[in-house]
Amino acid sequence: MKKILLLVGIVISFAMVSNAQYITAEDDASNYTTTTWTNNSNEGFGFGAWNMWNDGNAGTFLGSSHAGLIDTDEKAFGMWGNPGYANATRLVHEPLNPGQSFSMELSVHWRDGNRGIDVLNSDSETIYNFNISNAGYGNTGWDWAENSAIRLTITQTGANSFTVSAFRLNDDATWTSTSQTGVVAGFKAYVGETGGDSERNFYINNLKVETSDPSAVSENADVIINGDVELGPTETLTVNDLTIDGSNTLTLKSTATGTASLITNGTVSGDITVERYLTPYYDDTDGKYHFISSPVSAQKIQDEMDGGEVSVENFVTDPPTATTDFYKFDETTNEWINSKDDVGNWNSGIGATFGVGTGYLVAYKTDAVTKNFTGALNNDASYEITCTHTADGAEGWNLIGNPYPAAIDWDAVTLGDGMDNALYYYDSDKSKYRYYIHLAGESGALSSGSQYIPAMQGFMVHAKSSGTKTVTIEKADLTHSDQGFYKSGNASNSVDGSMKIEILTGDLSDETFIHFQSDATLEFDGNYDAYKLFGFNAEVPNIYTVNDQGTKFAINGLPASRENELSIPLYLKPGVDGLFSLKPIINDLNTAITLEDLVTNNFVDLKSVEAYEFVASADDNPNRFILHFGTLTGIEDQITTPKAFAYINGNNLHIRNMEGGYTLRLNDISGRNIMQQQINGNAEIALPSGLNAGVYLLEITSGSNRTVQKVVIN
Repeated sequence: MKKILLLVGIVISFAMVSNAQYITAEDDASNYTTTTWTNNSNEGFGFGAWNMWNDGNAGTFLGSSHAGLIDTDEKAFGMWGNPGYANATRLVHEPLNPGQSFSMELSVHWRDGNRGIDVLNSDSETIYNFNISNAGYGNTGWDWAENSAIRLTITQTGANSFTVSAFRLNDDATWTSTSQTGVVAGFKAYVGETGGDSERNFYINNLKVETSDPSAVSENADVIINGDVELGPTETLTVNDLTIDGSNTLTLKSTATGTASLITNGTVSGDITVERYLTPYYDDTDGKYHFISSPVSAQKIQDEMDGGEVSVENFVTDPPTATTDFYKFDETTNEWINSKDDVGNWNSGIGATFGVGTGYLVAYKTDAVTKNFTGALNNDASYEITCTHTADGAEGWNLIGNPYPAAIDWDAVTLGDGMDNALYYYDSDKSKYRYYIHLAGESGALSSGSQYIPAMQGFMVHAKSSGTKTVTIEKADLTHSDQGFYKSGNASNSVDGSMKIEILTGDLSDETFIHFQSDATLEFDGNYDAYKLFGFNAEVPNIYTVNDQGTKFAINGLPASRENELSIPLYLKPGVDGLFSLKPIINDLNTAITLEDLVTNNFVDLKSVEAYEFVASADDNPNRFILHFGTLTGIEDQITTPKAFAYINGNNLHIRNMEGGYTLRLNDISGRNIMQQQINGNAEIALPSGLNAGVYLLEITSGSNRTVQKVVIN
């Protein structure tokens, strides 16, 4: 009974040394079914085969260690040498990375002769020796103890440094070496020159390479999850095979700072939990929706109930709450399908579970939420996602989703015949769509965001012709990207012969792209163009170009042959009243570019200004501008610096496009002076309090120049 109690205590003590870990190599004597282990035996995982030899009278066997203290199923790797030496060498598949530790358990009774562990590098050269002999336990300084059970741990602390530590269960003695030089790649166990009885045998067991740092895991490693492991929101992990069994768990964390990323190139065993942090919406018009998709198979949409109580919280309550939005997009009708029916009950037509590779629209009110996807990871080598363009009334839009827990490189995705090149996704932060297109046959891209589609991200694609089309996403397309759930991204026009036009008012913005290509036409072409999609917030401005057929372009590829002789409409839906700034960013366009403002009659050389400012109202006609490429004849005298103007915003009067000093007078309609100030340059001036709503006259005098403009105070 005493021995059994001791054994239980030891197993627990050794187990408590390890915290939650990524195990990349593991083996123990219970994996071997015979009475011995031999040269070229190779059980467990993560190690190469054993290399074993005897020098003289020596041998190896499988049996119970001294007092059974390091046994697994009453077995350990046993060695004897009398008077010769038994040797057993084993290398890991890959040398240790900084942050990884290799541990093994040792069992000794007597200390005559020599027994111990050589730490080896990848050339099987000894870079450290831990020897137990008559002189004691190496450098530990420990007193002798019979039936010693020792855990030896070699930790790679740097690119070319490691330490060796030991823990003895008998008396909780601990020891750690000074920093050693080298890269750990394996070990040699040896015993020899001992006496002849079994008390002199040397035992080793429970070999393990592990780390708590995912960045230390080789991307070619097989990994077993040990404990409750969390991959942090800014951490990434690439592995070959992944095993999560028993009571162990792996959770991919997601917060406002980011979302964990996992690429599994081999098989996956066991369930996983993948979090998705979602920012809230605040009112019914702010348009702060998210496009999402599931990285696990058979993820349920509605909460699971038990006796009227929520047993598992999913994405829609049971019954649905009025403030939670969950929609599926139907290409055949070009409509959003609500998870709530007309009277607010659950709409079973939405489906019980997430479709693999299907995107959904969600929104949660007031507070940010973290939703869990739990189950078997989507781990097929590829997913062929079906898209449609039905003939009657539909427009070919398909909301699909990233099926993996890592980002997809859109440039690597395989688009079937009949699919346009452009990627469309929704920016919940700015309440608008963003776009990305890698131009066919070109090295550059036009983008208002990113080519990387984050994990759990839904996105729009367009099928341009009737019938069933495909988008194929493969594991080979995956990458670890710091692109978070799609929100504000950096717009880029890296293609020569292109320009981006950005429109800004306050913190609201939008952009459109124009580029010239030899094979492009004035019609829509999926290799060069992207349609303009309008978001869910009517106050966000929208800027886009239009062709003669009324097609609206977010990205417009135009024929290079027309670069010096083309005029195209540039539309603006302001969304709000206020001051707007139009900013051109031009990349290697050698032609003249003139913006014609149809409201102010200004002609602006876009190559000579950083921005063009103007006032617009929410209900203005969107047909506001014309872009002229090439030299315009007959208007040379009209291409000037835009005229000075004034506008009212709240309780402030704004003066724009002014240089130098001038006198400003504000008079009522009868000519009575309300306010007079000396101003220099652009200005923002508080209006006098108590002014009645109505029309006022703003007079600006600079030297002999005098202008008068009507302004309206509401």
